[in-house]
Amino acid sequence: MRSLLVHAAVVLVTAAMAAITAREALNVSREVAEARFQAVSGILAERLNGQFASNLRAAGNIFAIYNVVDKLEADQFRRFVANEAALSNGRAFVIGALRATSESDARVQALARELKVENFAIRDMPSATESGFRFPAFFVWGRDAEKADAMVGVDLAGLPQVRHMIVEASAGRRILAAPLDPQAAEYFGVEYGVLLITPFSSEKSRLAGAILQIIDMASVSTELLVDSRFEGYGLQIDGIGMPESYGLSLVVRGDKLEAIDRNAWKPEDYVFQSTRMIGSGEWRMTLWAPAEFFPLDYSRPVAVVITWIIIGCLLLVIIGSQSRRAERIVEIVNRRTQALKDAHLELEEHYKLLQHLNQDLDDARRNAETANTAKSEFLATMSHELRTPLNAILGFSELLKNQSLGPIGDGRYVEYANDIHVSGAHLLQLINDILDLAKLEAGKTVIERSPLSLPEIGNRVISLLGQSAEEKGLELSLQVDPNLPNRIMGDSLRLRQILINLVTNAVKFTNNGSIRIAFTAIERKDGPGWRMSVKDTGIGIPEEKLSTLFERFSQVDGARTRAFGGVGLGLAICRELSTRMGGSISVESKVGEGTNFWCDFPLVAAESDPEDSDMSMI
Repeated sequence: MRSLLVHAAVVLVTAAMAAITAREALNVSREVAEARFQAVSGILAERLNGQFASNLRAAGNIFAIYNVVDKLEADQFRRFVANEAALSNGRAFVIGALRATSESDARVQALARELKVENFAIRDMPSATESGFRFPAFFVWGRDAEKADAMVGVDLAGLPQVRHMIVEASAGRRILAAPLDPQAAEYFGVEYGVLLITPFSSEKSRLAGAILQIIDMASVSTELLVDSRFEGYGLQIDGIGMPESYGLSLVVRGDKLEAIDRNAWKPEDYVFQSTRMIGSGEWRMTLWAPAEFFPLDYSRPVAVVITWIIIGCLLLVIIGSQSRRAERIVEIVNRRTQALKDAHLELEEHYKLLQHLNQDLDDARRNAETANTAKSEFLATMSHELRTPLNAILGFSELLKNQSLGPIGDGRYVEYANDIHVSGAHLLQLINDILDLAKLEAGKTVIERSPLSLPEIGNRVISLLGQSAEEKGLELSLQVDPNLPNRIMGDSLRLRQILINLVTNAVKFTNNGSIRIAFTAIERKDGPGWRMSVKDTGIGIPEEKLSTLFERFSQVDGARTRAFGGVGLGLAICRELSTRMGGSISVESKVGEGTNFWCDFPLVAAESDPEDSDMSMI
């Protein structure tokens, strides 16, 4: 029963997914067809608008020629239009007309004689209404030359649409375009046409007029639509702000265009609308095509459905095989469940044992921490207790060595006293290092922040170690960056301790040359800083030893170090102190050329310059 339910669910889910994805694929096919229609319609609209714009530019060229040439005669006008493809292609008529009143009739007649306009006489149209002005055709070019000759002198203001557009164009001195209404189309002998009006005003003749272009839309649209066999493709042109009767609606039927009702497209048709400026008027051009013109691609939805059917079949096969396998697995699981229960009991016992072991580890860790603390305290205490007798030994050995209480009979005792003093001094230095490390580990080292003078620290270290350097013939110098403040905030005792360690090492391992102490201003990532460096011309350090140089009890060369003294704690102490003061210590060295140690610290200038009594302490 359960298997049947699973199979039924798979069938239902597969069918639902097939329906959903097939619908999405069908929507994609619709979007693709719509995109194809929009692309084709956009190209057609651009070509049609481009033709109208070219017609208007050509009309402007006529008036430009008229202004350049002293006398543009009627024959010249006709030859110009006939040779100008932008004016003659798709035209029924190109007319140059003048606006005349009773006062200007004489000038119009005189201009007609001057420009050799044959048979010119202003004539009214049949059933023309009084308009307050007349608009006689002056220059006329037409495909039908006989009708063009008969149109010379006819008052075109007798056509209501022409009269209305002339008034609008002349009042605003703007170019207008609109589809011909039925009366005007009948007069000009075109089935479907568009009227383009370009007004002008001539200073030569002191007359105003306009160039009229009668475009035969059947000819223009046939080139764009019918020749491409766009069966059922529709075209509608409306002048925004123009009377509705000026609109034009056409549809392709076979090899010709037919007039149809406005807004004749159906809801399922593809529709493309474009609003453009033609001249100074705004047009709305609508193109539409029946749904079957761009058929949908049903291969994708069919492929999707077939794919889901295959997936459903595969799922049913897989589920069937998995069901049989599940039965076998259930049997295996039942056998192993008991084994797992037994293993669980055993794991519980192991868990209890681990808890006991963890408790023992915690006790061992606490004991180790206690022992480490005791070790640190012992080292600190013992180091402190050893310093007192060692200072006494050093003092008495100094007295014996210098024979302060009187001469010693045998000179060997002086040498013995000197050996005692040197050994005691070495042991005291070792104890001091151990004491410092013990304090650092025990967290008893306190870093002070008080005003200090870097030049004073450098000069004090030079006064302490200058004699040792002088005995080896070394030049010990100090350089202070003038950009550093006179006083900064820091721990003068710890800085002096670091500097003494670095300079002592430099004196030990430099046989000739110089040692330079330098304090310089630097820029750190976290802000301004300063650098304390000690550079010598000593024996140098091998590159492979640099990475372990600051570790405790680390020595570059055991034999050489024993010759100079020390156990490798000084640099470790310097690193710990530098870190606790917010700085860092680094080194660079070349064997045989020398070594440069430097410590970088944040720079905090002292707000005041009080007397630093601590600077007098060594």
